Amino acid sequence: MHNLFSKFTLPNIKKAIFTPTFSFRNVILSLVIGIVLGYLSLAMAYGLADANMILKNLFQANFHNNLDYGITFLLNKIVVIGLAGIAVAVALKANILNIGVSGQMTFGAVIGYLILNKFNSNDATTFILGLIISIVCASLLALLIGALKIFFKVNEVVTAIMLNWVVVFFAKYFETNKTTEKIDLNNPLFHDGNSNILMYCIIGVVMFVIVAAAMWFLFKKTTIGFKIIASGESN
Repeated sequence: MHNLFSKFTLPNIKKAIFTPTFSFRNVILSLVIGIVLGYLSLAMAYGLADANMILKNLFQANFHNNLDYGITFLLNKIVVIGLAGIAVAVALKANILNIGVSGQMTFGAVIGYLILNKFNSNDATTFILGLIISIVCASLLALLIGALKIFFKVNEVVTAIMLNWVVVFFAKYFETNKTTEKIDLNNPLFHDGNSNILMYCIIGVVMFVIVAAAMWFLFKKTTIGFKIIASGESN
């Protein structure tokens, strides 16, 4: 334990900030710095009392009132943010800043919703089909950014930001032109004492671990991964 905290010296902190590499030390530093800066920002904007309340709720609110909901909420965020992080990390390996992940996630979510709405069905088959199609559509949006970078030398940051706004207005169009058909979120597929949603979140965490392991294997053990890294370092 002493050796762990002995690494938190000023030179190590500066190295972690300005020349980041993956390590548990850097992960802990990122969390601590993020929480501290967030707390200070809230304190300056809203005062110490509100900042303390927000910080308290951040760590205990969802678990204090409903443990099942708190666990489900946490696992859901792990899956969503974790997979988004992998998407950014893969692009960074090729020295490409994928700042359009939020737009890709939103685009996939809207497509999935439209599929469920169109078929007016909440069965597991339609749900899985919608999930697969939404993943493909989000991937195609990311592919478009890469294609514009490769074939037309368009900066990926500019393209991603512009496409993010396209997705925003795409989502707003369907929000303001709602159909009379609604997805029944009380259907047992989506809600049954949180048990089904909790099961889906656990499956999502397993998928996240598998994807993370696959990406590690790709970049550490395959020639394709080596070529991606080499291509990024040569840019």
